[in-house]
Amino acid sequence: LMEAEVFLAFLGNNEGGRYLPDGRVISSVMPDLDLRPLFRPVSLTVQENVDALSHFIDVVTAHNPSIKFILGITPTPMLATWKADSHIVESDLLGKSVLRVATEEVVRKYEHVYYFPSLEAGRICCRDPFGEDGRHATDEALNNMADAFEAAMSEDPAPAETPAETAPEPEAKAETEAEAKE
Repeated sequence: LMEAEVFLAFLGNNEGGRYLPDGRVISSVMPDLDLRPLFRPVSLTVQENVDALSHFIDVVTAHNPSIKFILGITPTPMLATWKADSHIVESDLLGKSVLRVATEEVVRKYEHVYYFPSLEAGRICCRDPFGEDGRHATDEALNNMADAFEAAMSEDPAPAETPAETAPEPEAKAETEAEAKE
């Protein structure tokens, strides 16, 4: 990091386990069953994520003032949740939403931090974002993310073409169909 020009980080998820003896939070990987009594489920708030990201950026920038950061959110859905009272889909969307708001606040706070819309390009702008297992990105999703990255990071960014943008508007489609009948 001391000599890096750019640091690219994809944030994955927002929940984990708080280690009761010292308060540290581990990622979403659930510990061995024998160790679970030492952990409590936790979902970090927007502010906790902003604080953690800001601390990391401040420490790295203090040692490398010219570094730039690019933050994205992985479109890969969560595999499991720590929350017994929440469905995985609910936990996944909440976590991605919290991370998205936190990254937006961090990008606004720093001139040398940028947002790359990997979540949006890989999950929202695809007709079929995931393969049969529901977790691994399809070629369409990967291509959308690559196109979005190129557009967002180029000197002269042109809007990335997404499936939603290439589909005709409903009125235009109706007019085309009417013209075809004439």
